[in-house]
Amino acid sequence: MTTAIIVLLIIFLLYARIQVFLLKYSLKVYLTAGNKLLQEYRTFEGNSIRARQVLITELLGKPDPISNTTDAYWDCECRENFVHRRGKETVCNKCKATASESPDSPYNYVENLLLTEELPE
Repeated sequence: MTTAIIVLLIIFLLYARIQVFLLKYSLKVYLTAGNKLLQEYRTFEGNSIRARQVLITELLGKPDPISNTTDAYWDCECRENFVHRRGKETVCNKCKATASESPDSPYNYVENLLLTEELPE
């Protein structure tokens, strides 16, 4: 009986470790792709609003259908400059809010900031 419990515990720990590894790997792939798209957007050499919107859609992904937010950016508690890029900034330097405890940014707001280039890298 004790041996079976130990074996099950070992299997569970191995499974948990594999899940953590896969989560870290997928987050790294997601952030790498996001950084590449952001660089493409920032170096885009045209005035075509439609082309810029396509790049922004690739960067932000589809908005959440219920809340109409994007998980690529998060909002801190500051009155100005409250939109932060998830993965690049985990804590706001001014109000000390953290990305994990803050809401996702409204999709349309972030899209407009990117279109008008008012959102810092």
